[in-house]
Amino acid sequence: MNEIERRIRANRLLDLPVNWQDELVYPYYDGLSILNVAQAVARFFGVEVGCGLDTSVWGGDMPQPQRVVLFLSDGLSYNRLKQFMAQDSELAQTVQTLNGGRDVLPLTSIAPSTTVVALPTLWTGKPSVTHGIVGTWMYLREVAAMSNILFFKPILGDYPGGELNRWGVDADTFVTEPSIPQRLNEMGVPTYLLLDYSLMGTGLSRILHRGIEHDHTYLHGGLNDVWDRLRDVLRDTRGQGCYVSAYLPNVDKLAHLYGADNVYARQEIRYQMQQLQTILTSDEVQDGQTLVMLIADHGHHDAPVAVDLSADPVIESATFMTYGAEARLAQLHLRDIQSVVERINTQYSEQLACVPMTQAIDAGLFGVGEHHPELQYRSGDLLLIPRLNVRLVDKLHPAKLVSIHGGLSDWEMLVPFIWRCI
Repeated sequence: MNEIERRIRANRLLDLPVNWQDELVYPYYDGLSILNVAQAVARFFGVEVGCGLDTSVWGGDMPQPQRVVLFLSDGLSYNRLKQFMAQDSELAQTVQTLNGGRDVLPLTSIAPSTTVVALPTLWTGKPSVTHGIVGTWMYLREVAAMSNILFFKPILGDYPGGELNRWGVDADTFVTEPSIPQRLNEMGVPTYLLLDYSLMGTGLSRILHRGIEHDHTYLHGGLNDVWDRLRDVLRDTRGQGCYVSAYLPNVDKLAHLYGADNVYARQEIRYQMQQLQTILTSDEVQDGQTLVMLIADHGHHDAPVAVDLSADPVIESATFMTYGAEARLAQLHLRDIQSVVERINTQYSEQLACVPMTQAIDAGLFGVGEHHPELQYRSGDLLLIPRLNVRLVDKLHPAKLVSIHGGLSDWEMLVPFIWRCI
């Protein structure tokens, strides 16, 4: 275990009444999380947003790039990457070369460790307490409904994606914090986005990508044009001072469908690393002034044990809506908190831990900073923390996916940090 991982694991934000609490990994917002990657991007261009990355991740002098490229591989777990590298010497060599000959280091995701919360953090440089998105499913007072923020629609009913816009919730102003591209625009720094065409312009994309000047899409579904498109963008921006962000959802989708440890995800990870290595060593994209960083928004792990709290009469009678946030880090809206706490601690302590949301927020689990005005309503009353392999289910949240994320296990929370100057 490297020193950075030891520091991350020593960061204990909560004291929980369960004998497995040391299995949990908490976000390390003070320099060793994906939040700090976003802050570092802004700081490279002279925009002061947060503390940035801890200097230890650079292993020496911090880069001073003119162009910054961030490649985000959705769902790529640090633990899983290290496991696959140990089993595949060719992959290990490719990753080490891609990382400038260094060992891969971990950073933490945020809480919950899920795309819908992580990406607003990466695009604003602000924690979830400030940008106000604290889960994939959130109760919105504006429409008096538990809502799916990924698809920007109520979770109950057969509504199309983006329905919340038609209900008067404007995706363009849903997050009031300015985005990093908006801040960079004020500095005269152009921004470029490479994104699956099916995601461009969706509710979540409108929340995230405010201020992007140059959109580039690629086709998804087995086609490989993403790599040619990435090469085109890097070639066309060679020698420029700019920010380039590229997003690839493949690993996440494969893990959801087949499980986190499967041959398809393994091959996809190997292919991504090979393609990146080929592109970054090409003379047509190199300019000697570019920093390339590869990270993930979260990791993955299978969760075969399903716990249906709606089948528990004590808990069911104390709740007045389905749970919010994630199956792996749930937020309960309750009539009676104490009865649910007692029930969890006495009947489910081998599978679940719980803590009042106010205590989790005060401890910094969702970051430190000015609170979004709707935070107390969106986040609920009680936070449920499932142990590794456990997920929460109910009739609105069936167990459809093999591998999931959102929780505080090291498989979900630790993501790789790979960087190289070209």
